[in-house]
Amino acid sequence: MTTPVCLTIAGSDSSGGAGIQADLRTFNYFKCYGTSVITALTAQIPRKLSAIEAVSETLVAQQLSAVSSLNISAAKCGMLLTKPIILCIVEAVKNADYPLIVDPVMIASSGKRLLEENAVDALVNDLLPQAKLITPNIPEAEIIVGKTLASLNEIEAAALAYSETGPAILIKGGHATDKDAVDVLAVKGELTHFVAERLEIAESHGTGCTLSAAITANLALGHSLPESIQIAKDFVYKSLQNIQQIGDETFALYPPEK
Repeated sequence: MTTPVCLTIAGSDSSGGAGIQADLRTFNYFKCYGTSVITALTAQIPRKLSAIEAVSETLVAQQLSAVSSLNISAAKCGMLLTKPIILCIVEAVKNADYPLIVDPVMIASSGKRLLEENAVDALVNDLLPQAKLITPNIPEAEIIVGKTLASLNEIEAAALAYSETGPAILIKGGHATDKDAVDVLAVKGELTHFVAERLEIAESHGTGCTLSAAITANLALGHSLPESIQIAKDFVYKSLQNIQQIGDETFALYPPEK
């Protein structure tokens, strides 16, 4: 069997907990060959983002051109930061023959912006329609659909409406306060729920990156979208249970033993 090739288009996390580092680690866990296009460099550890700097759109375009000759089976986007970078990616993926997963990263857990304000429109209206699946958390979904989502019923209704004319959408329930974390998937007007017990853990930095990377890898392996999401959810849950201390007060989720 040929090893599937997966692509991550995202920022670099110096702590290794999120961004391309988490994506490549996840691709490797699922025995996919990982490739990357770096959109931004950060100086950060979980809960503290000290600095962030975008890669020029010229260099992003050159990276995209470099990987375009590879046999990519699936790709994902994470932190994109600027409007020029987003438009550069849109141009590169508009005729792609592989599924694209977009994790619409907007705000860091520390509260700092990971998407410039003038880039939101390009993300929502230009890039997201190119995706097979988008994976917003609740605050991100509220920006995408333009309304407050204060209950499961409101999340379901918004997801259904969005999926009627747009890509599949998985609204992640990790920012809710219920006992269980409920993720809502809508595909062309059909709903699926993914329920997991909420874990009490020291740190959850990088869960969104890891989830979208795991979905990407499993699509590349030939699984259906619902199957890929369920496998990815189980993987993230077990990774959270396997959290590792990497500093005095710094923790990171880590892939479980196979």
